[in-house]
Amino acid sequence: MMEAEVLNFLVDHMPAHVYVKDLQGKFRYINKALEAFFQVSRSDLAAVDYSDTDFFSSTIDLDRMLTADRRVFETGEPIEVTHKARRRTNSITSECSHEANGCIEEEERWYSTIKYPLKNADGKIVGLCGLSRDITEIAEREEANKLTVSERARIEEALRRSEERHRTLFETTTQGVVYQDSNGGIISVNPSAERILGLTLDQMMGRTSVDPRWKAVKEDGSDYPGETHPAMMALSTGKAITNAIMGVYHPAEEKQHWISIDAIPLFKPNETQPFQVYTTFTDITEQKNVERAILRAKEKAEEADKLKSAFLANMSHEIRTPLNGIMGHIDIALSNKLSEEHRNENLEGLEVARESGYLLVSIINDILDLSKIEAGQMLIGDQPFSIRNMIDQTMKIGHVLIKSRKKENIRLSQRVGDSISKCVFGDNFRTQQIINNLVSNAVKFTEAGSVHLEVELSEDQKMLQFSVQDTGRGIPEDQLDVIFESFRQVDFSDTRKFSGTGLGLTISKKLVDMMGGTLQVKSKVGEGSTFFFTLPYKQAPDSSIDDIHQEIEKVAQSTTITGGKILIAEDDPVSRKVATKMVENAGYDVVLAENGLVAVSKFEADRNIDLILMDVNMDIMGGLEATSLIRNMEAKYQYERRTPIIGLSAAAMNGDRELGAASGMTDYLTKPVNRGDLIATIEHYLGKVDSSATEDFSQLKKRRMSD
Repeated sequence: MMEAEVLNFLVDHMPAHVYVKDLQGKFRYINKALEAFFQVSRSDLAAVDYSDTDFFSSTIDLDRMLTADRRVFETGEPIEVTHKARRRTNSITSECSHEANGCIEEEERWYSTIKYPLKNADGKIVGLCGLSRDITEIAEREEANKLTVSERARIEEALRRSEERHRTLFETTTQGVVYQDSNGGIISVNPSAERILGLTLDQMMGRTSVDPRWKAVKEDGSDYPGETHPAMMALSTGKAITNAIMGVYHPAEEKQHWISIDAIPLFKPNETQPFQVYTTFTDITEQKNVERAILRAKEKAEEADKLKSAFLANMSHEIRTPLNGIMGHIDIALSNKLSEEHRNENLEGLEVARESGYLLVSIINDILDLSKIEAGQMLIGDQPFSIRNMIDQTMKIGHVLIKSRKKENIRLSQRVGDSISKCVFGDNFRTQQIINNLVSNAVKFTEAGSVHLEVELSEDQKMLQFSVQDTGRGIPEDQLDVIFESFRQVDFSDTRKFSGTGLGLTISKKLVDMMGGTLQVKSKVGEGSTFFFTLPYKQAPDSSIDDIHQEIEKVAQSTTITGGKILIAEDDPVSRKVATKMVENAGYDVVLAENGLVAVSKFEADRNIDLILMDVNMDIMGGLEATSLIRNMEAKYQYERRTPIIGLSAAAMNGDRELGAASGMTDYLTKPVNRGDLIATIEHYLGKVDSSATEDFSQLKKRRMSD
């Protein structure tokens, strides 16, 4: 009994709250501490359970305590609950004066409550025992500690994120980044540094900037002394070095990479000597390549200017030489008395003057052709023509060249493959121009031996394969590419000896390229050269050539004229006089007009004019406008026939022929006009040609279309 009283005394006087509840939740016992907490007597509390929400809801976390009770009853296991409870205290204030006990205030405290199941002798749960300890001070300390820990965690998280950002930047930036210690030894590099330098961290670890394996060079190509490396300078001076340019050897690519470097010294607090250097660098190899390409382009442009100067100097000679022949022989012809001997001399001199003029025209044509090609104004035709006829024409020209150059020891031959069709589509004149250039060169540079022209069909029957082979002096191997470049020749002295612009091969290659083929050369000094080129093979019906001839004959027959009066509209007195002499010497009457306006007036006044030679560019009124007015006049007054109008122009630019046709011109000749071409054209349109001349005029017309 004594022990029970002692135990009861101890429990009753414990600072902790002790209570016993039955299965219905009613309090069967509370100690004094709990009695003081609730400010009720034991007898009053004994009649209360958790269902009295008016009492308990304002005191404890009712739901949480009820849940804990149920778990103890259901599981038979103890449970600990940490919770808040409001302790009631008596306090008399000026604002509260009802009843002797004063106002009841509630103070919130933290408690740790352990609930134990109570079992009878049979082990059956008959209630629970609760023990609650006030842990407010402990909770407050933990809360304070929790804030401190939270702040520390926040700082650590901020540091972690900062380090993570730095690491991400370090690893992903395209710039190379290197850290070196106070002696310049590498201690860390990022992936971009490994990529730019072509080395791994293990290969670079500990290496200093002085190490000769970097093979560093300055922009001028001289060695870059290691002690002047930006990193070493930053360590020695304590100052940042920026925008230093150097080339470093990339072992994997076996070439130099150019880099732009910034080196920044790093200091510890209160220290004046760097303990590390932080170096960043950017790969500027592409930028350097662009700069060098620009420099090379500049040098090439300057070289081109020099070549053009040399070309112009050469052209000065080439143009003045035939002019000298023309002017000299004309002076002699004018000064000689007309004796039989002098008349023969005059004829011979005039022949020389004419040949010199043809040479001069050829030179000008080469220059104009190159200008047209480079300006994108050269048009490539696509009409049916005969390869065999073209080769035959080239052979005629070749024999004339051999005779004129007095090289009778050269044997000229040709062969056209049997598999090539009678007629193909392409640009007849430009193709013949290429072959003529190659044959002319072969004859020019061959003193004796042979020149052989051959055309075959490729194995896949898609390309025509042309070749011109000679037994001449050949071309040095190191100059085989030079001969196709504009304004370049193997040796300018050759031009002095053989004459010409030296642009033939340049023009030929550009024409072949424009037509979708290739032009190449094989040569050996002392043995000769072979030029061969390809063009797309486009077979045309065999009847195409016959159709063209029939159309030309039809046009000619529709304008047959007996006799002839020709109106010449030309504002240049010299050109007017030359044209007049050519036409009168061919037996035609001439009517002259010094501009387009006069030409229209004279045509309107004279219905017997059979053909008009119309200069395109004239003062007051040009030839295009005059032609248009004449065509309108013919339509208005319903003339019986459409008068042929032949345009004459010294411009020879693409589009001129089309403009002439649009205005109503029948045909178009380019100045200087060859007398034979002029008369052939006049006779054709006046219907004075026989059928044997039809093909010659067809070839002439195709050639003019390409001028």
